[in-house]
Amino acid sequence: ALTKELERCALLDIPYLVLHPGSFKGSTEQKCLDQIAKSINSVFEGHAGKTRLLLETMAGQGTSACYKFEQISYVIGQVSSANKRLGVCLDTCHVFAAGYDLRTSKTYHEMWQQFDKTIGIDKLYAIHVNDSKKELGSRVDRHEKIGRGEIGLKAFELLFNDPRFFGVPKILETPDGTLED
Repeated sequence: ALTKELERCALLDIPYLVLHPGSFKGSTEQKCLDQIAKSINSVFEGHAGKTRLLLETMAGQGTSACYKFEQISYVIGQVSSANKRLGVCLDTCHVFAAGYDLRTSKTYHEMWQQFDKTIGIDKLYAIHVNDSKKELGSRVDRHEKIGRGEIGLKAFELLFNDPRFFGVPKILETPDGTLED
């Protein structure tokens, strides 16, 4: 299915495809991470398109893998053509639910410093912009309208005024609302 999706992206000249990496139900986190990398390697061996696959940061709900920066870094390190074909999509709600605080200037910059040290800012190609209905570290993936959740407006003010990310696509995934919202 992933190969077919990459083929469709190539036909439409779509530069990125965001992927929820997987879960370890009935297994271990480590075996899951190894399987994710093995699967991506297999897909890349069979498809030579230009679309970059973006691993999305996850909230850690249930048995979801890749909720820690170290897990995403591990997968990237195990993929043979990672430098050219693999990147990251950071979801603000997911990282917050996973325990990464971005609500104040201090914690926002610390989170990005940890991201850069562990994964590399150069691997960031997209951002899903969502507030969170649940508290920091809850590991529960529940998106909320910007400024109405537990993250609050300050984090988004910092994000949208951070020159490092001016050219990074940002996708709003909040619950339904009106155009005014």
